Formats: sequence, structure tokens, C-alpha cells
Amino acid sequence: MKTPIICSMRAARRLMGAATWALLFSPVLFCGTARAEWKELEKTEQLTHFFDSASVRAAHVTRYAWTLTELTDVLTASGTPGAVAQPKVKSTLTRWRVHCISDMVARLSISFYEQPQGKGAPLSSQDETEWRVRETPIRPGSVQALLKKEVCQ
Repeated sequence: MKTPIICSMRAARRLMGAATWALLFSPVLFCGTARAEWKELEKTEQLTHFFDSASVRAAHVTRYAWTLTELTDVLTASGTPGAVAQPKVKSTLTRWRVHCISDMVARLSISFYEQPQGKGAPLSSQDETEWRVRETPIRPGSVQALLKKEVCQ
């Protein structure tokens, strides 16, 4: 007869411990995502590419990083006469996996935004399952080559 009460007391202690942990450490888990340290990779008349130096994570010879691409009004204002008006993309956020030795890169996620700096709700997103992503070669002079130079130092 005492066994069900003991089990429920143990379960209550575990639940209270988990709730205490969640309350104490949840602000720590979320404060890293609130700020980004965007550093410019490349700027042209039509595009500006940045990478978040605070988001770079190392896993052996692989690096994970976020990039931000801002499109100028020249690209976002162009349209086909008579076409249906669609939201104009002003910026994109992309998650990359960069292999520092084999010069390969894989795009893991991309989100399109109607506001600059990746603000507001995403218009569209594409996420890839990491174990199924095919890596592509890093072409010399590309934004991915500039990203590799920064994150693989």
C-alpha cells in the first residue's frame, strides 16, 4: 500500500527538480540567440553578405555558421509588368556547414525575409536534414570561400 505513495513522491521530486532547473537555466539558454555579431564578408552594388562571428561552432574540422544577405532596392523593386505582386525579399538568413580541409560546403537552412537584417516573420524557409545534405565544392572568389577563410582560421 505504501509503494504507490513513495513512487508518486519520487515522481513529484523529479518533476520539481526539472521545473526548478528549467526556471533557473532557461534565460541562459535563450540569451545567446538574442544578439549577433555580424561582420561584413562582401559588398557589391546589389548584395551585402555578412556572417555572425558569435554563431560559429567547431566540430572537428567542420564549422557551422550563419550568414545574412541583404538585397538592395535595385533587386527587390524589379518586377515583370503585369505579374502578380508578391512580397519582396529584402534579406536572407542561411546556416552553413563548412568543411575546412576538403573545401566543401553544405547549406543546412535558409529563410527569406521581407525586412532588412532578417527582421520580422520569415516569408519562406527551407531546412535540410543534416545527414542527407550533399556538400558542394567551394568555388574560389565566392562568398563561401570568404566564409571559409573567416571561420576556419
